[in-house]
This record gives sequence, C-alpha cells and structure tokens, in this order.
Amino acid sequence: MNWGKGIVIGMGLFMAFIVILVVRLLQQDVDLEREDYYQREIGYQSDKEALENAAELDFPVRIEKQAGQLLIDLGQEKIEQVSVEFRRPNDSHGDLFFRMDTLRELVIPLAKFQKGVYNVGITYVYAGKKCLQQSQIYI
Repeated sequence: MNWGKGIVIGMGLFMAFIVILVVRLLQQDVDLEREDYYQREIGYQSDKEALENAAELDFPVRIEKQAGQLLIDLGQEKIEQVSVEFRRPNDSHGDLFFRMDTLRELVIPLAKFQKGVYNVGITYVYAGKKCLQQSQIYI
C-alpha cells in the first residue's frame, strides 16, 4: 500500500465519521427551557426589578422537603397573586404550575415530580410591588 491509498482511506473514514456524527446530532431533541423565551427576554428588566424587590424583604417564601412532600410556606398575610412554577431545564414535559390565591401554604407530594433538577420561580405581589424569588431544587 502506498501513501496515496492510505490518505484516501483516512479521508474516507473521517468523512464517514462526520456524516454519522451529523445524523446522530440531528436526531437529538432540543428544547428551549421556555416556549416564550424571547418574549421573556424583552421583559428582563422587570424581572430583574422583581428579583431586587424580593431580595429586600425580610421574609422570603420558604420551600422545604419534608416526609415525601414539598412544602411552600408564604408566611406573610399580605402576599397576594402567588404563582409557583417548577421548570425542568432538560424536559419541558415535567414542568408544573400552581396558583396560591387563597392558600398560605401549599403541600405537593414528591410523587408528582420526576427525579432531577427543577428551577423554581415564585411570583407574588407584596405591598403593590411585584416580587420574584428564584431557586433550584433537586428531587
């Protein structure tokens, strides 16, 4: 075998590797974390202000895992219009949403969740100011 044949065989193998790699990558499912990602980017400044409003409060909303359940405790009576989002970064089918209009505490069985990481966003209004509290939990 001479150099020419070896180079042609090497290039052929490399091209086959690239074609296989491209086919495998095109078969992967790629989701954005949120469907309204671009609209949320436009409202980034208001989310930033809501995060700052929540950071100024002395009583953050508590999230605790207890005995096979997840407890969300508001603590304050003056908190209104509460919505809780559990978003999975890698699978939007596992996202969960809750509203707590009249409840002061919410108990969710851990069986409702898939195992893994969740980004938690709690949005509420306190003293007329929109607040956003974000955290990450592992189930």
